[in-house]
Amino acid sequence: MTECLTALVREQSGASCPVVDYELRTNHTGDPDDMRVWFICRTKAEKEEFTRAERSRSIAVFKKKMLAAGFSDSAVASVEIKTTSRDEIEKAGGSSYFFQ
Repeated sequence: MTECLTALVREQSGASCPVVDYELRTNHTGDPDDMRVWFICRTKAEKEEFTRAERSRSIAVFKKKMLAAGFSDSAVASVEIKTTSRDEIEKAGGSSYFFQ
């Protein structure tokens, strides 16, 4: 999964509103179904632009990467993808507070 996310971040690096990082949370059993992913943009403004202009395409690209990496159809269908920004994470008190 991290390889899929790292590739997406690398591919986004030249965009006007890039995903610059990610957060991955799995369920307590480690089962690949029901994972949660956050695409992280630098600023709230970039997040809003990304959500408007790139989010749908980026999710489709990411899910294709998951399938190519061997994730099951159910894992791909069940992954929950959210978008946030470093600004919002810092405002919440940091990663440990934001991603509870």
